[in-house]
Amino acid sequence: MHDETHPPPDETRALLDYVAQREVGCPRCGYNLRGLTQPNCPECGNGLKLTVGSISPINRAWLTMLAALIAPAGIGVLSCVGVAMALQYLSADDLVPRDFEQAFAMFAVGYSIACIPLSIAAIALRRSFSRLPATPQVVCATIPVAIDVVCFVFFLAMIS
Repeated sequence: MHDETHPPPDETRALLDYVAQREVGCPRCGYNLRGLTQPNCPECGNGLKLTVGSISPINRAWLTMLAALIAPAGIGVLSCVGVAMALQYLSADDLVPRDFEQAFAMFAVGYSIACIPLSIAAIALRRSFSRLPATPQVVCATIPVAIDVVCFVFFLAMIS
């Protein structure tokens, strides 16, 4: 049995064969490992092994979009309860905003409630999202982040 610091001989041979004729940098210090004779970086001593990695990194745009949707969705769940309770005591005239603050508050509640199914859709469509080109991914992530920031700034302005 081999531990992580001493890979099996066949893995060591595969690593040494791989870096023998390639310009490969040490993952820790960046030292060029071409012609390596031991499974350690000669510069920093880092133990090395040959591994298989994904060609696409974690989809940061999707994670950003999901976080920007889930945060208001949590508020949306609470808003659903509050709206349901308030509707018992409100007339149709009360649902028409009288000023900017009321209109903004109604928008924020509506947006937070809309984020509930949008969050579920984002989770369900993760693979499809990851197949989009980078620019549409960034745009899709930026929109809910921007709305969250605007809502937060206006909320702070309203309470101060």
